[in-house]
Amino acid sequence: MSYEPNVPKAPPPGEGGNRALYFIVGGLVVLAAVFVFIFTNNGTGTGTQDTAAPAATTEPATPAPAPAPAPEGGTTTTQ
Repeated sequence: MSYEPNVPKAPPPGEGGNRALYFIVGGLVVLAAVFVFIFTNNGTGTGTQDTAAPAATTEPATPAPAPAPAPEGGTTTTQ
């Protein structure tokens, strides 16, 4: 066998096989951290926004017009 200085040395059997497991576990930790961040901030980002709905007004902005006066003399019906 000859020595090649530019080729990385392969790990011996039984060592270095956990890299994929570490990658998967790390991805799950990052995903869990993102979910915790979203759910604890209620999706607002900073948590300082006021999310209360504006209060409903009980009075209209302009008053309703007065009803028309009744006609004088009453009404007559013909049969």
